[in-house]
Amino acid sequence: MMAKTIIITGASGFIGRNLTARLAQQGNKIYTVVRPESAGCVTLLPGIRVIELDMHQYDRLADAVNQPCDVLVSMAWNGLRGSDRDDPNIQKYSYENSMEAIRASLSLGCKTVILAGSQAEYGICQKPISEDTPCNPISQYGRYKLKLFYDAAELCSKHGVHLKEPRFFSVYGAGDDSGTLMMSLIKRMQYNRDCMLTQCTQLWDYLYIDDAVDAVMGLVEKTCDDGAYNVAYGESKPLKFYIEALHRLTGSQSRLLYGSIPYPDSGAVEIQACIDKIQREIGFSPQFDFHNGAARLIQDQKIKL
Repeated sequence: MMAKTIIITGASGFIGRNLTARLAQQGNKIYTVVRPESAGCVTLLPGIRVIELDMHQYDRLADAVNQPCDVLVSMAWNGLRGSDRDDPNIQKYSYENSMEAIRASLSLGCKTVILAGSQAEYGICQKPISEDTPCNPISQYGRYKLKLFYDAAELCSKHGVHLKEPRFFSVYGAGDDSGTLMMSLIKRMQYNRDCMLTQCTQLWDYLYIDDAVDAVMGLVEKTCDDGAYNVAYGESKPLKFYIEALHRLTGSQSRLLYGSIPYPDSGAVEIQACIDKIQREIGFSPQFDFHNGAARLIQDQKIKL
């Protein structure tokens, strides 16, 4: 791949941090845009320049970069977890400032925008989800992510700019948020603590972080259609399968208390992702099955104990 000049917002986040390192290793020139308090989270490899801006300062982004760029990778977003996901003010803030980053990148001549999306844009689906599945988001997070996709696609189309949206499902790996189900379970299992769980019969799909980065790299590097792309492993199993795999891999004596947490009245949420489009367009093929990916994650967590 010919070296590119790439702007990455949210470069200190879980996926952004791993993607930044991979893009820099490929010889690209990277402008990583991070909150001032997060600047230390970016690995300073050759070709990486750190720009410290809060999201509400993205109107200064073009001046901070001040040179032509090829690609914007928009990863920054506030309100990813907990009650913040349904706070319309937090979600609107992320939407508006993401649009500002896109406008800044267009003024710098960017020809491709990679927009981090989410399976939350689809809402609750009890059948396999393809990119043609109607979107019916139930959270403010999902609604504003979907609004960003539609509005950014319209803006990019007017400027003759490509827009591709990787819609991430459940990505896991070292450096993930400690509050995710997998990270919190691993910690409890390492200390042989009881694990309070639902029945865990719902289908789920987990993708290892290295494979998620491969998918985004393919969208950056290869010629492919614009639009949304499901980024997932592409094979769903009952959630109980993954939990018991973690239990074996940690060698834990924790009790797995299935059914100790009730499902909500709305029922269990399932994830069945179809990845035919990304496989067809860029040849994406996950390299880490759950056993191998989880084993690497657990080893990383042991080192940190």
